[in-house]
Amino acid sequence: MKTAQPLQLKPGHCPFTNKEILKQEERGGQMVSVKNDNYSEVWIQFETGERMAVGIDKSVKMTKSKANQLVQVHVDYWQKGIELSAEAKLKEIKKTRDNNLDYYSKMKLLKFATKEKQL
Repeated sequence: MKTAQPLQLKPGHCPFTNKEILKQEERGGQMVSVKNDNYSEVWIQFETGERMAVGIDKSVKMTKSKANQLVQVHVDYWQKGIELSAEAKLKEIKKTRDNNLDYYSKMKLLKFATKEKQL
């Protein structure tokens, strides 16, 4: 029996078959997504009434189970992106802090005043 591989999102590819379903092309100086013959779209409606459209390979036969897998892989992808963004921002803040600490720790006090005009 074949074991199902976990779904992975890869831009331009179907999460079920990994076939390319669209690609980015430059047209008139702008990047646009161009669907190929394998492209199909499935809409998922949530109990809140909100909807989500997802591109898939047209050979995929959708089921409720597959729809749930699609939603979960997107949630996981977004969570990973949020964590990576937060991690990158934290690294940037730490680098700025370290640079400022290094810069100001090497300075010698010249004067001080209670008002800027007095300097």
